[in-house]
This record gives sequence, structure tokens and C-alpha cells, in this order.
Amino acid sequence: MKKFWFRALAVLLPLAGLAVLEVALRAAGVGAEEQAVFAPVKGHEAYQTLNPDYLRRYFNGAFEPEVAFHPFLKEKPEGAFRVMVLGGSSTAGFPYRFYLGFPTQIEQRLEAEAVGQKIEVINLGVTAANSYTIWDLRDEIAAQQPDAVVIYAGHNEYYGAFGAGSSVNALGNRIWLKRLVLRLKDLVLYRALEDLIRSLTPKRGDGRSLMAQMIRDAEITLDGDAYRDGIAQFEANMREALATFRQAGITVYMGTLVSNLKDQPPLGEDPEALADYEQGQELFEQGDTTQARVAFLSAKDRDEIRFRAPEALNALIDTFAEEGLVTEVNLAPVARAYSFSGIEDEWFFADHLHPNVIGYNGIGERFFEEIRNHPALRLSGVALLEEPLDENLDWRMRYVTLDRRLADPFERLFAHLQVFSINAGYPFNKGSEEEEQILLQQQLGRVRASRSYLDYLTYETLVNDLAPEEALALALPVARARGDTLYALQMYRSSLYWRPFDEDLRREAVAFATRAAEANPRYEPTAEQILFHVVNLTGDAESLNALAALRLKRGAVEDAATLLALAEAAKPGPEAARVDAIRLVTQDGSNAKHP
Repeated sequence: MKKFWFRALAVLLPLAGLAVLEVALRAAGVGAEEQAVFAPVKGHEAYQTLNPDYLRRYFNGAFEPEVAFHPFLKEKPEGAFRVMVLGGSSTAGFPYRFYLGFPTQIEQRLEAEAVGQKIEVINLGVTAANSYTIWDLRDEIAAQQPDAVVIYAGHNEYYGAFGAGSSVNALGNRIWLKRLVLRLKDLVLYRALEDLIRSLTPKRGDGRSLMAQMIRDAEITLDGDAYRDGIAQFEANMREALATFRQAGITVYMGTLVSNLKDQPPLGEDPEALADYEQGQELFEQGDTTQARVAFLSAKDRDEIRFRAPEALNALIDTFAEEGLVTEVNLAPVARAYSFSGIEDEWFFADHLHPNVIGYNGIGERFFEEIRNHPALRLSGVALLEEPLDENLDWRMRYVTLDRRLADPFERLFAHLQVFSINAGYPFNKGSEEEEQILLQQQLGRVRASRSYLDYLTYETLVNDLAPEEALALALPVARARGDTLYALQMYRSSLYWRPFDEDLRREAVAFATRAAEANPRYEPTAEQILFHVVNLTGDAESLNALAALRLKRGAVEDAATLLALAEAAKPGPEAARVDAIRLVTQDGSNAKHP
């Protein structure tokens, strides 16, 4: 018995000492910045946002994750409609900045159709994150009391953080072990030990792309062990996360996974994958798009370099929907509808799987179609304006026109360079790291040599760490001075996401948007997005009045009446102002109701 107690004490005393040290370190605030999933916004402590320091735990120093700046109130406002969006880089909006991603497209539609109700759409997308991240965050997300959770995730199950074939947190593929490590990362001592080991470990070449750095298993064959491990972890992690959300009464909308099928050859060398892809091209040339798509799907599933999710994950999403765990949002028809070939192609995707700005717009609209049926939404009957495309334009020109409406040249060039940097490296270009850097530097050199001011700002943002909000602040006066009204409007819209608390910017944006819309109807849709967003940020009566005036100009009397009523409720004005509002709404003999 004495030996037993001696051995027990020999084990327990060091553990007790470590526990005391852990408590002392926490009390001293050591590592506090890495412990909170959500961090307060400096200078606006009533608000919080996703904490990038917390996210380092998933990547072991492989890279510093960037996250959307989507501040939201710590205390959920009464009657607010809160949506949290989870996923990887496609959710984050890559290759664009977050405000051109599909979560913002959802938000813009909600702000209009539920005007008068506080809308919070919080983009929690993290590059290279997968189902382990969702599993890890599930309790904290539920604690924020979202009415809805949107999930678009699955492409990173193999090469994302803790993925089945990833070099980051390569612990074998035991789910319990990876979860244990995630829990240990809550400890200050464990993170300190990780930092020490990392400092003593020789670093891999940092010049290669993130995608190249994160690959451990470059050949994950269909139905092989690593392939099955990826599917198993997705199912296990998602089931636990979905169970947490269901218990909290949160509605989950889960999108099926889409990727470039027709215009992305297999990244690996599997002969069957290559043969399937070739067959798909032949069938397409023969006009058989149905069977061509089947062949392309097979080529994607057989591709041993697994950056594109296999269809087995979509089958699991089908199962989750059948079991009532999620509302399934089928995105494949959207991708095909926006693709020139009728098969998921380069007209919808910026690269192998990330949508372009038109694709993100379509995905956001599809999710919104489902979310708008949520019982907690109070629909106002007002919707965003949509400027119809010229029916006389051919398909290509319609695409170009829509692309220009959605993103300004600054954002489009930024996205182009992001995609170029990926395509210059492994696995798209299987040359050496030196060749990859030469290609990238040549492209950046061409941008740097350009006489375009926007090209220069894009270069400075990518190479010299000029903050995007600062670049926009520099670009805006140039756009206005040159009379580029649409681009200036788009930049105001983007700037409001970087600087949501800047009252001067809000007033300037509203004034410019109002003048632009009054001067030319083609600017009305973008101007209204700005006005609806400011209304949602502030409950601003002046912006509601401006919106009402624009709707009245278009003959939408009922919309104008709704907006004026909301303006009056937000900020009751003098009797003369109310009489003037009534006169505007009821002009030309209208019998519309007025406030």
C-alpha cells in the first residue's frame, strides 16, 4: 500500500504543480489574447469580433489567418436577427476581401427585405479551416444566440488544419486524438510548449504558397485509408456541431459543395482521373452535357490531390438534411446556371473551387432564398433594386457587365493577383519554388510598372502591407475626381465594412449615394445598398428618408410609405416634415397609406 501511495504522489504532485502554474499564468494574463474566441473591438467595447489570435491554434505558425472584420454586439439586441456563417476560404470570400463574399450578399438582401429589424450577418470563414474548427467553435457560437447558422465547408477536410492529408497538426487520423489536442490548446502551458518546439524545428521554405505548404499526402486515392478518414472526420465533427446547434434551437442552412469541373483538369496524375476528364471534354464537344458532367465529377473524385471535396461529402449533407439536422441548400444548380457551358466552369469560379464575384452573388442569393423563410425574420415588403441586364447583350457581355457592377477595379485586380499567386505554385504549377517566385515577381512587376493608380495601390496592399481601408481612402478621391461614380460608390460600400463606426464616412457615403442616384438611375442599386447598410448600422432616419425618395422616384409608392413610416418611428420630426412626407407619398392621386 505504501508503494501505491508513493507512486500516486509521484504522479500527482507534478500534475498539481503544473495546475498551480497554469492558474498563476492565467491570473497574470499570460496568453489571454489567445484564449477568447471573440475579442472586444478596441474603442467600441460593446462590440466583439472573431479573434485572429485564437485561430492560430489551428495552424501551428504555418500562417497568420486573416478574418473578416464583422463586429457585432456582445449583448444581442432584442428582436435582432443574427446569422453566423462558418466555413473555409470560400466562406471568407477568397480571392476577394470579405465584403464581396456570399455572407455579405446574404446580409445586403436581409438589410433590405427586413429593413427596420437589426440584421447581423457575421462571417466566421477562415482560410484552410475545416470541420475540426467548426467542432471546436460550436459551443461559443451557440452562446452568441444566433437565429441561424450557415455552413459552407468540406473542401478542406484533407489539406486544411488537422486534415486527413495535411502537414499541419499531422497527428495521424484518430479523431479523438486531434480533438484532445484542440482541448489541450486551451492551456497556456501547452501552447508555450508548442511554441518552444516550433522555435527549435527547422522551417520549411516559406516562399511557397499556403496550399503547397499544407500538403502532407500528395496522393490520396479514392477509397484509400486517408480518403475514408477525411469523410469520417467530416461526419463525426459535423454531427456533434449540428447536435449542439439543434439543442440550442438554431436553424442550420448547409450548402452543398461545388467546384470547377469542366475547366479544372485533375491536379494529380491518376490515369483514370485523367481519362475521365478527357472523356468529359469529348462528350461536351459532342453536345452531351449530362454525361459530360458525370465524367467530370468522376475525374474530380478520382483526383488524388484532394483540394476539391469528393461527392461523398455531399452525400453526407443529403443525409443530414434527411435526418432533419439541416436545411440543405443545393448550390450545384446555381453554379451551372451561371456557367457558360451549363456545367460548373471558369465563368462561375475564379480558380479550382473559389467562386468569382458573380458566383458569390449567386450563392448568397440562393442561401437568402431559404433564410428569408425563417420565422424570426420580420419582412418589410421592401427589396433591393436590381438593374436589369440589357437583353440585347450576348452572354459574354452580360457577364462582364454584371462583374463590373459587383466589384470595382481595385477589388478585381486584387483577386486576379491572388489567383495568379495560387496558379503559379504547386500543385497547379509543379515547377520549383524558384520558378514559382520568378513567375509571381514578374506579374507583380508588371502591376508595379503600371501607370494606373489603382494598380499601384493594389501592389502596395499585397507587397508592402498597405491596409486595405487605407488604400480605399486613397482611391476614393481619385475615383470621384475622375468622375468614376460607380467605382466611387463601390468603394464607399467597401469602406463602410472596414470602418463601420466612422460617422463622418457614413454621412459622406449617404450624401454621395443620394446625389449619384438622383443624377443617374443606373447608380440606384449600388446607392441603395449603401443606404440600407447605413440604416442597419445606425437606424438612421435621414437614410430612410433618402431611400423613400429614391423609391418614390421609381414609382414604388408602397415601398416609400413603408420607409417613411420607419423613418418617423426612428426619429419623429416636426409636423411640417410629416405633412411633406405625406404629400410626397400621396402625390398624383395615390391612395397609398402614409405614416
